Amino acid sequence: MNETKKNERAQQRFIDSADDAVSARVQALMKTQPRVLVAIDGNSCAGKTTEARKLLDETENKLKQVPSNQRVRLFNQAIHHRSALALCPRASRSEATREIRERAVRFYVDGFRQGLGAFRDQAIELREEA
Repeated sequence: MNETKKNERAQQRFIDSADDAVSARVQALMKTQPRVLVAIDGNSCAGKTTEARKLLDETENKLKQVPSNQRVRLFNQAIHHRSALALCPRASRSEATREIRERAVRFYVDGFRQGLGAFRDQAIELREEA
């Protein structure tokens, strides 16, 4: 079984077991997030950056819809922001692309400053952009 199918099945099992209190928006976000990971790990490496970027933008929009009283898991945020850094060039002329990248940079740098040691390497790499 290929890796994409495994990821999709695991994600579906997780969503199926989710508490009924989980909103439809958050479930939609959970369904989308692994697609971005697969997009970066698969499509980006295979030269399908346009498709990967569409998935990134879709996830970015879904993240904006998450109610302020709900939190997106740190791991999912890290995957999303890693994807953003990979797909959004530092020197982009697009304001939207620069904003997505700036949020990703802040996520890693601020996270490291707040004590998330796992973000050390990213924070050091991105410190000039912070």
